[in-house]
Amino acid sequence: MPTLARIHTGVELGTLLAGASLYSLKNEPLATEAERDLVAEFADMVTSDADAVKELAAIGGAGFRVRFEFTLQTAIEGLAAAGFWVFGAGDVQQYPPGSPTATAMNRACVAVFRATNPDIFEVPAWMRKTTDAILNAHRDDIPPPSTRDS
Repeated sequence: MPTLARIHTGVELGTLLAGASLYSLKNEPLATEAERDLVAEFADMVTSDADAVKELAAIGGAGFRVRFEFTLQTAIEGLAAAGFWVFGAGDVQQYPPGSPTATAMNRACVAVFRATNPDIFEVPAWMRKTTDAILNAHRDDIPPPSTRDS
């Protein structure tokens, strides 16, 4: 799994998912059925709903994307209220793995970790533009931050 950056908004997560054909979702061990249900609902949203929204947005306009990003934002806030943070990154994977005819495909890697996880470290403010590059590493259509922020 690539280096993950914390995702704070539904727009960030929606952008990551929009460029992906494959998804990888990880989470920490969960302690209660309520945690299980919260993370499971989020996992379904990230995988199944993302594909549906991409198809609907292609035929019906950007409104589907906007609604989906708002729903993602609500889910991220619900996870944060329960003590979980969302992280993500994009990369390219060969699919199917190990096949001589494998195709390079964009993958969105999303993880849900407890906010108290000791392996999480804060990225200093001066490095935050790097977060954009991590989240969108698989997106050819997004220029690097250095050219976009000028």
